[in-house]
Amino acid sequence: MITKTNIHENGPFRSIHYQQCTEDGKEMSHAGIDTKLTRFAGGWIPTMTVGGVGTLPQYRRQGCVRAMLEDLLPRAREFGWYVSLLHPFSFSYYRKFGYERVADTVICDMPMSALDFLPRYPDLIPLDEAKHPEDILSVFETFSKNRNLTFQRSDIGNFKKKDSVTYLYYNEAGVCEGYVITQIDNYYDGINRMVSVNLIVHEIVYLNKNALMHLLSFLRMYEGELKTVHFRDIGMTPEVDLCFKHFMDTKYDMHPDIMARVLDTEAMLRANAYPTEHGVFVLRVEDNLETVRGTYRVEYERGSCEVELLSDTAKADLTVGATALSKFFYGTDAFCDETAAYLDGVKIEGNTRDFFRAFPKRINGLYEHF
Repeated sequence: MITKTNIHENGPFRSIHYQQCTEDGKEMSHAGIDTKLTRFAGGWIPTMTVGGVGTLPQYRRQGCVRAMLEDLLPRAREFGWYVSLLHPFSFSYYRKFGYERVADTVICDMPMSALDFLPRYPDLIPLDEAKHPEDILSVFETFSKNRNLTFQRSDIGNFKKKDSVTYLYYNEAGVCEGYVITQIDNYYDGINRMVSVNLIVHEIVYLNKNALMHLLSFLRMYEGELKTVHFRDIGMTPEVDLCFKHFMDTKYDMHPDIMARVLDTEAMLRANAYPTEHGVFVLRVEDNLETVRGTYRVEYERGSCEVELLSDTAKADLTVGATALSKFFYGTDAFCDETAAYLDGVKIEGNTRDFFRAFPKRINGLYEHF
C-alpha cells in the first residue's frame, strides 16, 4: 500500500486529499481532511474534520481507513488540531479509534395548524447580500457561542441554500436578532398545477426568546399554501422545542450523528470556559496518542485555569479513556458520578465535583454536513 497526500494550505486552514494506492498506482481509498474552526465552550478551536471517506469494494477490509487514521491522528500538533470530527458510517468502527458520539440530528415534522398558538407576523426582511452581511454574520457569531461544534462562518454565502429564501428579523430598535432559511416543497401533479405541501426550515437562528417567537410566527404566513412544517434539525436548537404547544401530530426523528475524538487533552483543558468558583481536579486519560494520554491537574477560578502535567503515578480523581473524554468535554449530558460510571473506561477514585462543574451539559450541533 502506498500513501499519497496532497496538502493545500490557506494560512492555518490546511486541507488534505488523502489516498492509498496500489503499487501500480491504482486508487484503493480516499478521504478529504479539512481544518475548520469550531465552537468549544464559547471559543473557537482548530479542528480536523474527516469527510468523503471511501474505499473501492475490492480493497475493503484491508485496513485502508485504519492506515489513514493511524497516520494522521498522531500528527495533531503538527497540523494544530485540538479535536477531530466526523459523520460516521459506523459508530462501532470509529469508536475503535477513540471517536464517540457527541451530537444528534433531530428532524421535526408538524402540521401547520400546530403553530396556531402564535400570532401571524409578516415583517421579516429577505436577505440582501449588499445590505445585510454584517448583521447576519453577527447574529450567527453570537448564536453559536452557546453551541459546541458549530463551524465559524465568515461569508454570506453560508446563509444561502439552493431554492430557499433567508429572512431576517429586526427588533423594534432596528437590531437584527435572528434569521430563518425556508424552502417550499412542492410537486407537479401531472395534470395542470404545482401542488405545494411542505415548508422546509433549513436553519432557524435567534438571540433570545422574543426573536424566536417572531421567527416562528412568520412561518404562519404560509398557512393556506402549505400543510406541514419540516424542521431539518432542532437538535442544536432545543429552545425551539420548548416553545411548541401541540404534540399529538408532531413527529420527531432522531439520527445519531457527529462523533468527536480529542487529539490534544491539554489544549482542550485550556480552551474550556471555567466557572467563577474555585475548583481543582486531577484527570488521568488513558489513550494510545501521546498528545492525549497523561495525568493533568487543573485548578480554576474566575473563568481561567492552570494546567499541570503530573507523573503517571500521581493519584487521580477520575480516569477516563478517549471515548468518554469526548462526551465529558463536550457536555453531552449532565454527568455525575452515578451516570459517568456507566461509560466505558471510567474509574472514579476521588472527588469529581469540580470536574463535572467545569464541564456541564452543553448544546452540541451543526447545520452543515461535511
